[in-house]
Amino acid sequence: MSEYALRNQLMGTEKLESIDRIKKNPVSQHSGVNGLSHESVPIDAPPLLEICGGSVELACELLDELEATGFQYVERIQKSVSERDMVATADISHSLKGLAGILCAEEIRKRADEIELAGRLSDSNRIEFHVSQLAAEMQRCVDYLPELRQELAGK
Repeated sequence: MSEYALRNQLMGTEKLESIDRIKKNPVSQHSGVNGLSHESVPIDAPPLLEICGGSVELACELLDELEATGFQYVERIQKSVSERDMVATADISHSLKGLAGILCAEEIRKRADEIELAGRLSDSNRIEFHVSQLAAEMQRCVDYLPELRQELAGK
């Protein structure tokens, strides 16, 4: 699902303003799940719920989207890098960066941002480093989803 489609799904000025506010300042001051700092959890639940207008159902739908498509993004980025298609690399990374921003998955957002920039600069050495980091962080996020869903279910 594209960032545009996600924004449309969220509908409502207040919710869209929340997304814009979080995207402008993606590093949250909130605590993560079970009181852990946002730096120790791959997805920061409080701002995610804020973006979703408090809707646990919508937050879980977005998490489902990450689980279903997260590794597809990584694979598409890897494929575009292997084909030396830096424009596609940057474009795919930009889309992933938007999804990660909405989900408050800050490390994925940072890695996607670095890959996008390197793609625009045609810096393949820098891309390869960040792609391996992105794949590891995607795995960390997906592994964290059951714990996060359980926490959200208690809200």
